[in-house]
Amino acid sequence: MRCHCGYDFAKQMLKGSRAFQSFAVVNNRDYQTFLKLETKVLRARGSDAKLGAIARSSEYVGCLHVCPKCSRLLLLQPHAGASDGSLVRYTRED
Repeated sequence: MRCHCGYDFAKQMLKGSRAFQSFAVVNNRDYQTFLKLETKVLRARGSDAKLGAIARSSEYVGCLHVCPKCSRLLLLQPHAGASDGSLVRYTRED
């Protein structure tokens, strides 16, 4: 994933550098479902059941990256209910 300014988030992560901020995001509309699935992770018995519960709840989690070079926000929307997530870019206004 690359910002418009050229900053390459994936390359920096592969280098082990986390010079950028990132946040997990959950759509407010899906928050109750996400919480129910997360509690199933805690109640799951056995590693296979736990991994399956984590996989189901992770479909509701997106990611927000802050570009350290230009301060743009890059939102990777959650995959829940869609075939794949979509990337949205926001430019900071002063």
